[in-house]
Amino acid sequence: FQPFLNERVLAFSVGTLTTGLAARFLLSSQHILKGKEVLLPPFFIILSTALTLGILSIEMMMYFKHQILLSREMQTTGIWSSQEVEVLENIGNLALTILWGIFGSVIFSVGILRNWKLVRLGGLGFLTLPVLKLFLYDSFALSQGYRVAAFITLGIILLFGGFLFQKYQSAIKDFLFEENPS
Repeated sequence: FQPFLNERVLAFSVGTLTTGLAARFLLSSQHILKGKEVLLPPFFIILSTALTLGILSIEMMMYFKHQILLSREMQTTGIWSSQEVEVLENIGNLALTILWGIFGSVIFSVGILRNWKLVRLGGLGFLTLPVLKLFLYDSFALSQGYRVAAFITLGIILLFGGFLFQKYQSAIKDFLFEENPS
């Protein structure tokens, strides 16, 4: 198993680059787009982003799946214990949640830096993915210690975010929903 340097990543990279270049080309020729054609650039941007998140998620899941299979083989020989295999499974589950959080944060940051309202909102939308995964999947799949740590961390983040939102509510609303100046 070779993570990130394999045929699957190459295929996804071609698809991601192709859709990204299509979006770039269509954005540069936006003045000639008519009717529903104006929806093509955002469609290709969303598709390219989805392909990027998809391949990162698949590669991370495959990496941990491979590591878990190796550790189960080591468990049968007595080198690893069942607790060590369980720890690896928990780390794999949390790693995917963290990846999605980082991905959403990067998208949100790009929206802030480039002053793109829809990208900022899309980044916030992506940030809901790890929260939903934590509640709907991780809360059942993780062992008790990891579950407690994940929920405490999420609680602290949500409390801090809620405090900041309450304190700067009008500025945040203006920032998130302002129109592009250009």
